[in-house]
Amino acid sequence: MHCNTAHHWYKGLVESIGLEMLHIADAVCSELHRHNPASITVGSLATPCTIVSGFYQKRLADVVYECLEPDDNEIERVYEGIVALKAGDFAYGRDVLMAEVDSLRRRNITTIILGCTELTLVLSDHDIFIDSSQVLAKACVAKAREIDICSPHLTFVSTEDKIAFTELTSRLPI
Repeated sequence: MHCNTAHHWYKGLVESIGLEMLHIADAVCSELHRHNPASITVGSLATPCTIVSGFYQKRLADVVYECLEPDDNEIERVYEGIVALKAGDFAYGRDVLMAEVDSLRRRNITTIILGCTELTLVLSDHDIFIDSSQVLAKACVAKAREIDICSPHLTFVSTEDKIAFTELTSRLPI
């Protein structure tokens, strides 16, 4: 599941469908540890739901990293940038988001998690960023190399397969 915000419901999803899923924050923590084995404070740019749900902060704290908590104004500005990207206004979205990146840099943050899929459209060009979607994709490839992908015990479901998708989602606690 590559959507950061959707990971707010990760635990319930995994429990209700009974399938193993990689958590995007775990993939980010592994990538962060690969590049920064010592404890550091990181920043994140994400939707309000992702920030408020706290899954990045908890998982980062579990592996001795701290995630700087944005204030309400910062959360609102990042969301404004995300909404602009979704609307196709890349120049404005980038300007708003870069202002938030600059704010984090002024607070000595040297690593920023891109915690929303759309952010990589305009922010992936600096070493300061950890692209959560990209590291999750790498973790999925690594996991696939560990297992027999032809196993009858694996379930791959696409939204294109309406019958399988409907059956799987009918098990969700909504």
